[in-house]
Amino acid sequence: MNPYNVLKKYEGQYIKYPKLCEIIGEEKKSGRSRTLHLNRIKQYVDLSPENGKIYIGRVYTDDDELKIIENHGKFTTYIRQFLINLFYELEQKTNQTSVVLTNRDILEMTYMVNHNYFIGKNAPYKYLDGFNLQVRKEDMPNDQYMVNRILDESDIFFSSSYRLLKRVIYDSLTSLEKASLIHKNKTFRLYRNIVDDNGKFTSTYHDCNEKEISRILSVQHDSIIEFNEMLKQRDNNGGYHLLNIQNVHYLYPNDKKQFYKIMNRRLKEEFKEEGWNAYSVAWHITLAQPETFEYEINRINYRQLNQNVQDKLLTAKDLSLIEDTLRKQFVNTFIRIE
Repeated sequence: MNPYNVLKKYEGQYIKYPKLCEIIGEEKKSGRSRTLHLNRIKQYVDLSPENGKIYIGRVYTDDDELKIIENHGKFTTYIRQFLINLFYELEQKTNQTSVVLTNRDILEMTYMVNHNYFIGKNAPYKYLDGFNLQVRKEDMPNDQYMVNRILDESDIFFSSSYRLLKRVIYDSLTSLEKASLIHKNKTFRLYRNIVDDNGKFTSTYHDCNEKEISRILSVQHDSIIEFNEMLKQRDNNGGYHLLNIQNVHYLYPNDKKQFYKIMNRRLKEEFKEEGWNAYSVAWHITLAQPETFEYEINRINYRQLNQNVQDKLLTAKDLSLIEDTLRKQFVNTFIRIE
């Protein structure tokens, strides 16, 4: 769902920024904050400032999220083939007819992203020294400008790219399901993440049973209620709120962090006795018999798939907001495989 669908009736019109904020029910910004505000809206609406006003082009639909895919059907079919080979190999190695995989598992096992992607997604500051912007020192308003700019744009990169890649995975799994090659169910995976006194990180995980799934769903539900109550008290504005867990990526960056802070706290409280302190969405996938997959197996080139993902992300509408040089550096660091 596009959070700015209210602008559909203004397509093709020029309006001033204060009027725009009034229509969408959001606070007016100034200076760099105004620029960032408009950049965020541009992820969902074709906007262009002209002569002190803002031209409202087209309000994007859900299908526009797939600008990562030059030809949606063709690319989904392409990923589908990689998943067929992946599932066949897993079945051969484990002799099991079902697997539980997270989106991260699938993205890394098919080499759609490299090992740095999820490290950077969770802790982008670890890669700050590796990036640079073509900005003269005298043009920087303060010493923190470069760091803040890279962190802001990395947030756009990971938020947009992960949403698009998850959509590709979902569509590809659905395609396999329609072909009677798999049966998929959404589930959860719980983690026990620990950092010892020497700073060493260790993680163990457990795939959820039905009772644990129910408990996580309650954590999500209660976290949304608490978050919306916080928004109501903070802004005294009932228009901006979180509708459901799928819409978290529409929140402002700081609000998104606040929501996850609430949910992480509630999750730790719920699973305190067991020691689980994080979770992720996963897929429980039941596989057809090996001979069924053998019929579908083709020779594939994982490096070519990775190059394809690089090309799509470099031309994706959602990522066009990022400065060109920095966008290429993000793709090289977090996507490209050697």
